[in-house]
Amino acid sequence: MSFNQVDWSDNYSMSERTIDAQNKKLFSVLNRIFALDEHPNAREEVRDILYELSYHANNHFRYEEKYLSKIGFPEIGSHKIEHEKIITGISKIVATTDCKANCINVLKTKMRTIAKRTIIPHILLEDTKVKKYISSLRLEHVDDEFSVIDWEK
Repeated sequence: MSFNQVDWSDNYSMSERTIDAQNKKLFSVLNRIFALDEHPNAREEVRDILYELSYHANNHFRYEEKYLSKIGFPEIGSHKIEHEKIITGISKIVATTDCKANCINVLKTKMRTIAKRTIIPHILLEDTKVKKYISSLRLEHVDDEFSVIDWEK
């Protein structure tokens, strides 16, 4: 049984290729989190997914903040605060990965909770504000000259 797989939709798009690709990668990692219940004793898998989530979230947020600064997004301060909350939540979960085997279900629950309550709502709600701002400026592909992260890793 898997919990609430999240499929990418163009409704979630910020209409910016690099950021959309990064968000799609985050959705892929989140779906691996939701599928974890199918593997009840997957301690290494839980740890690997958590570290992958941490890596991609940190890099994505760093990239997105530089992009928002470049386009002059007026709500960048509150957007950064939201990013910090998510990173702090992920970091707290990472800090508990050395627990005994019986805590794997707790880690899975915490990972699903942060995905449902912070990461997905951030993409659906906060990034929508950025999309509206980009539309108001009629910007097209600012990221062509703004590449700081290799997302193929």
